Amino acid sequence: MINNIKTLYDEKIKSLVEKYESQESRVITEPKTDELPFDLGNYQPDEWQSNKYVIIKVRIC
Repeated sequence: MINNIKTLYDEKIKSLVEKYESQESRVITEPKTDELPFDLGNYQPDEWQSNKYVIIKVRIC
């Protein structure tokens, strides 16, 4: 079950990266705090799209 969730998560991240990169965006997966232009406190996004300041958190339920 855990492997299936990890696989779904990885597939979703990959599809989002491909989507935003096809729009000529720079995408950082699992960004570090110093890679973000502002402080998010303890929030850790799964993905960061830099040209439009889009932060994505992926949840598999």
